[in-house]
Amino acid sequence: MKRIKVLHIITRLDKGGSSENTLLTVKNLDNERYESSILYGMTKNPDEKYLPSVKKNIEVFFNIEDLVREINPLKDVKAFFKIYSFISKNNYHIVHTHSSKAGILGRWAAKFTGVPVIVHTPHGHIFYGYYGKIISWIFIFIERITASITDNLICLTERGKKEHISFKVGDEKKISVIHSGVDVDSIKNYAQKNERPFVKKNRIPPNSFVVGSMGRFVKVKGFEYFIKAAKIVSSKIDNAYFMLAGEGELEKSLKKLVLEYGLEKKFFFIPWQSDCRAFLYSLDLYVLSSVNEGMGKVIVEAMAAGLPVIGTDVGGVREIIEDGLTGFVIPPEDERSIAEKIEQLFFNKELRNRMGLMGQKRADSFSVKRMVEKIENLYRKLLKEKGLVNE
Repeated sequence: MKRIKVLHIITRLDKGGSSENTLLTVKNLDNERYESSILYGMTKNPDEKYLPSVKKNIEVFFNIEDLVREINPLKDVKAFFKIYSFISKNNYHIVHTHSSKAGILGRWAAKFTGVPVIVHTPHGHIFYGYYGKIISWIFIFIERITASITDNLICLTERGKKEHISFKVGDEKKISVIHSGVDVDSIKNYAQKNERPFVKKNRIPPNSFVVGSMGRFVKVKGFEYFIKAAKIVSSKIDNAYFMLAGEGELEKSLKKLVLEYGLEKKFFFIPWQSDCRAFLYSLDLYVLSSVNEGMGKVIVEAMAAGLPVIGTDVGGVREIIEDGLTGFVIPPEDERSIAEKIEQLFFNKELRNRMGLMGQKRADSFSVKRMVEKIENLYRKLLKEKGLVNE
């Protein structure tokens, strides 16, 4: 039997959860059964962790620079016809799109070229939290229409599925939930876990209590609430320190806020970490302060490192954190709740340790192996429905 040809289309392969999810999927699909290709758009800060190894394992790796995240009618039209041309020349059995822009253009190109199976993973959504009401509703309308030509939507969380249904984006029977996979074993088996390298680099006293977060410095990550919580905690706890790893458009404004609060000796900015392990093992506690999320994959990474976690009740966070057992789930945009839970965990080391151990066990439920198995099962189901496989 010939291998099934699968094309993954993603708006960009910049550092972040959607890129990692896509690359890990391609890297771990059964090579004897699937022939994978990737088509991707304008990428400024490429993923450095998985991209090099994935490039070696796939048949085609193709860049369309006109495929951009921003709304750009001229480039969007160009990108559509380039995607259409690319697909029409290669006779794919499955087109699997990722993220909003690639999802819209890629699915319609696949439809018009007669691709039998069309799958889309939104990696979150843009129904709210990104644009104003008018633009958001335009996107919702387009997503509704595009969902009608999609054989299956893969949401990263049950909450994501419910939100798609509530916004009437997709048929409930054609929406699956497959959690984003994390390389849990590589985090658990990190050789230098006891060295706390970023504590040493920033000359933080060795017995200090260190709270951290990481991600793109963009509005939806809500890092200003993390900084505001740091201000509250620092006024009460002398040996509490804070670290924020990442990069992005809000870097200057976040650093300015730290200076305004007089936290420059307590709050440290760390460059983006393509390998997050050294950063996570420098912490005592992890905080996710987002106002919108797909799944909150970084929480799984933090739990795999044995950290108790505090996360806002957005996206799939509540599906990952068992509130009161592996960490705490708090309201979004609420620095006082973040501060309160940081203080509670600071004063209760036994609770911290217990949550960390339980979190490590829970992290195993979100492994890459489980994610890929579910995706392959979905592919086989859809191919069988189209009469392309007999098994």
